[in-house]
Amino acid sequence: MKNKMYKFFYNGAFFNFFYNKILTFLIKIFYIINIKYIEKGFLELYGPVGLYLNFKNINLRSKFWTSSYIYITLFFIFVLLIFLLFLIYLNYIVNLNMIFFIIFIYYILIF
Repeated sequence: MKNKMYKFFYNGAFFNFFYNKILTFLIKIFYIINIKYIEKGFLELYGPVGLYLNFKNINLRSKFWTSSYIYITLFFIFVLLIFLLFLIYLNYIVNLNMIFFIIFIYYILIF
């Protein structure tokens, strides 16, 4: 009788088996949600390390930009600014009513 009671409580009436199965299943689910999706997904891309790596990649890619590319874009920005100032001056002097239409046409032609 003592031996049967000992075996019953030692095995826990197979409660330990089911308890371990449920517990390992829950641990796997929480591992997948917390570690794989949140820590290795969201935090790795948008956390401090992710921001550092993104800025590092931008810096490495910017090395290959030639100075002529930068100068050309600055030139076009300067030309656009001069043109807009000229249109504003025309509007002030000549009272041109269709200035926004002309700016819109210029924007379509350039871009």
